[in-house]
Amino acid sequence: MKVEAVGNIFFDISNANFTIAASSGILSVLSTDAISPATLCVGQSLNVGFTGDGAANAGNIYTAQLSNSAGSFSAPVVIGTLAGTMNAGVIPCNIAGGTLQGTGYRIRVIASNPPVTGANNGVNIPIYAPVGTTGTISGPVSVCQNQTGVVLSVPASSNATSYLWSLPAGVTITSGTGTNSITVSLSASAVTGVVTVTPSNPCSAGAVSANFTLNINLLPAAAGTISGTASLCPGQVSGVSYSVAAIAGATGYQWTLPSGASILSGANTNSIQVLFGNLAVSGNISVLGTNACGNGTASSFAVSLLPAPSIPVITVTGNDTACAPGTINLSFTPQAGVSYQWRKNGVNIPGATASTYAANASGSYDVLATVIPVGSQIFTTNVQVQIPDNSCTGAISTNAVSGYNFPVRSSGIYVKMNINHTWVGDLDIFLESPSGQRLGISDQTGNTNNGGDNFVNTVLADSGGVRIPTTGAPYTNLYKPWNTTFTVTGCAGLTTGLTTFAGLENGYVQPNGDWKLYVYDRFGTDTGRVVNWSIFFPYFNSTCTVTSTPVNLTILPASSFTSFAPSSGSAGNVITLNGTGFSTATAVLFNGVAASFTLVNNNVISAIVSPAATTGSITVTTFCGNVVSALPFAVNSTINLNLTVLIEGFHLSGGNMAPVVSPTVSDTITVALHNTASPYAQVYSTTATLNLAGQTTVSLPAVYNGNSYYIVIRHRNALETWSKLPVLLERSRIIILNNDSINTARISIAKYCFLQPVKVTMVM
Repeated sequence: MKVEAVGNIFFDISNANFTIAASSGILSVLSTDAISPATLCVGQSLNVGFTGDGAANAGNIYTAQLSNSAGSFSAPVVIGTLAGTMNAGVIPCNIAGGTLQGTGYRIRVIASNPPVTGANNGVNIPIYAPVGTTGTISGPVSVCQNQTGVVLSVPASSNATSYLWSLPAGVTITSGTGTNSITVSLSASAVTGVVTVTPSNPCSAGAVSANFTLNINLLPAAAGTISGTASLCPGQVSGVSYSVAAIAGATGYQWTLPSGASILSGANTNSIQVLFGNLAVSGNISVLGTNACGNGTASSFAVSLLPAPSIPVITVTGNDTACAPGTINLSFTPQAGVSYQWRKNGVNIPGATASTYAANASGSYDVLATVIPVGSQIFTTNVQVQIPDNSCTGAISTNAVSGYNFPVRSSGIYVKMNINHTWVGDLDIFLESPSGQRLGISDQTGNTNNGGDNFVNTVLADSGGVRIPTTGAPYTNLYKPWNTTFTVTGCAGLTTGLTTFAGLENGYVQPNGDWKLYVYDRFGTDTGRVVNWSIFFPYFNSTCTVTSTPVNLTILPASSFTSFAPSSGSAGNVITLNGTGFSTATAVLFNGVAASFTLVNNNVISAIVSPAATTGSITVTTFCGNVVSALPFAVNSTINLNLTVLIEGFHLSGGNMAPVVSPTVSDTITVALHNTASPYAQVYSTTATLNLAGQTTVSLPAVYNGNSYYIVIRHRNALETWSKLPVLLERSRIIILNNDSINTARISIAKYCFLQPVKVTMVM
């Protein structure tokens, strides 16, 4: 081996063994120690340790460099130096002010002689700058208790990594904890208070924000005790009052009623009037206060609807109007267990308690229905039933109940049982009503290790002081039902739902049907049987009565005809009829001929004799039939006018007329009567046929007797001819009308000629 120059070594290895070793003691590799603390703050001093693989040359300076926040050393920042040749050491450093906040910083150490760049610390270093200004909180200034989703926020503060919120009592952050925007919920007890927030990072805390007042509007206070009637009858025709003391903070009131009940008045106030309809059921009346923020806590009041009869429906047989001494038959369909009382005009009819009644007087009839009381009763079964060991089949003992027409008060029911078993802690026992409701009696006495024997005359009632205890068999005392619901151990679906007898059917239960005592043995070895058991139902009575819708009946008095006046008259005359029961008169007849009439009162009718009336009895037709006068009414006879009229052109000679119409009839004329005063109105007209002698007889109604009229003759081929003067028509009077009596002033061309005197004879 030879050395030519420093650093150049030449080996001759042709005939020699040797080892080559690197030169040692000069720095070539440099590493940065772990940085402590792991999180740095702007302005913070720290020591950065390093380790090299050798010593540095004289004049060497170790420099600690800080990368940017992304860990890049493209523009490193010197944070400390240390002069020396040592191969390890600690450089005093400082994170200069103005360093930007970041979490990806690295630190490394470099040497100047020899120039060696050391590896960085290998782990990102968070550096935190001072937190900037705290902004102003924003959010709703007014919220409600129990409100959710309320957002509060503050502008982000520079360099802040967390925000500490201070909230009023009852306000809880639901999301956004530690951020500058949070969502909060308010409890029912939350109160108005101040909200503040403090921004921070691991190195510093910002200023506490200005106070933000969160005004929390209160929910209504809890409702107090409801006052009112607890037991009442369905079908209340007037309102039943219920009220609660004014609720603090409430602007309204929300009432809840049992099915079949409705508010008559006072809705949304603290005092209401309630109508309980015929189908109303027992249940709870509840009320709570309301305002813009929501609902307060409700208060409840139990209401029991007493059993009541069905409302009778009266049926009227036939018409609701009858004539004395007749009757109108009334009836209804009775209900078992109910007594009835017929009433007229609201007054009891003595002895009228059947489902039918024959009314014989006018009035308003209804029926009052009342429940018949039922005494207390006990039903017992002595059929013994074995209890299967460790089985979900169980022993089922059935007690049949019948004879009830109405529900009874369930809180008054109790059970007495005798069960022989050598380990009562094995037994689950419950009672099932005919409707399927289950009442717990014993859930293994609350102690499966209870090895006592038997239930002996054990009574279960709501009045019991305690439930069956965990020890003390045989049980011979009064106990209350099991105070919690339970499921028979290991037997799905066998679950109780009631803890009191009072809970059966909302307070009133229909006893009829099969009541069942279920007993289950849920562990092996021990056995037993149900010996007997009884169920007791309390005395039942209901003060509830119902009344049918009334029916109005009319019994008309029998009609009678006692007299009339005057006893005779002519057509048009007014006749006064006297009698009774005329109020329903529909017709008046003179010897069968209808007449117009006026009902003066129940006892008097004013009737007008019709022109066609003839002598005979007077009949009055009423709703109750016809009544006839005892004596006949005499109708005056008609007036007969015997006329001889010779018509010019038809007169042949010697008083003979041409046979124009037929071999025996000359022609037809019209004879009329006209009033004597202007405008001389026609009051009567009739036609007549002239025989070949020009003669005719005209019958005038008797009503014209005693009055004066112009007599007017009309013919189809001539002008009408009037008598010159009015003629007084009187019976048995003979009037001679000659040509001088003709009103020639009214005739321009004489079409009618009285060639001979006209004899007007008025005959009865």
